[in-house]
Amino acid sequence: MPLPSQLSATALAAAALVGGAALAGGAAPAAADPVPASTVQLTIQGENLLEASVTTLNCEPSGGTHPAADTACDALITADGDFAALPVEPRACTLQYDPVTVHASGTWHGEPIHFQQDYPNRCAAASESGGVFDF
Repeated sequence: MPLPSQLSATALAAAALVGGAALAGGAAPAAADPVPASTVQLTIQGENLLEASVTTLNCEPSGGTHPAADTACDALITADGDFAALPVEPRACTLQYDPVTVHASGTWHGEPIHFQQDYPNRCAAASESGGVFDF
């Protein structure tokens, strides 16, 4: 019959083996963040802006620094990544002339994107781009 000190050492060794086997076989590897199918850097520049507004938009899955990434990605998905075909998002904009130039560069499903467009003001840029340039 084992002595109590031998029993506890044997029990500890067995528990360590069982626990180690459970960890080795049962632990799932940490899932990496999914890589977005598309990443675009968006910029708004204007004469009355002290500095350009810049944001990053990731789509599928939505993310990046764009404040409304889901809405912007939905608009781009609808247009199949074609910035010239973005849906108009109706909104009441003033007729104030404060021109801005928007730029987009990056990739859409692996294809390069380069887009530039002038708008009479930021509200028009946001409205006529389906919210993509609403940041």
